[in-house]
Amino acid sequence: MLTFSVHVSQLERDVAEQRNKLAQHKRARTAMQRRNAGHTTDQGFTKSHRLVMDFEQRKKATISIKEKIEETKEKFENLSRFVKANS
Repeated sequence: MLTFSVHVSQLERDVAEQRNKLAQHKRARTAMQRRNAGHTTDQGFTKSHRLVMDFEQRKKATISIKEKIEETKEKFENLSRFVKANS
């Protein structure tokens, strides 16, 4: 009977030790998750491939529209001179 109780108490110590290790690992995991969450919010715009691609497309579209505006202004000026000259 003594050996059974010794065996049970040893098992209880082993289980308690494993529970402590599990708790430590869980705390470490939680701390790591918090650090990682902070890093991903810090990275923001530049780490999102779709946001960067969208920005580049909009930038090109804006440049193209500005060029068209300048061309249209030049055409307007030429037509205005032509109308003044022929009036």
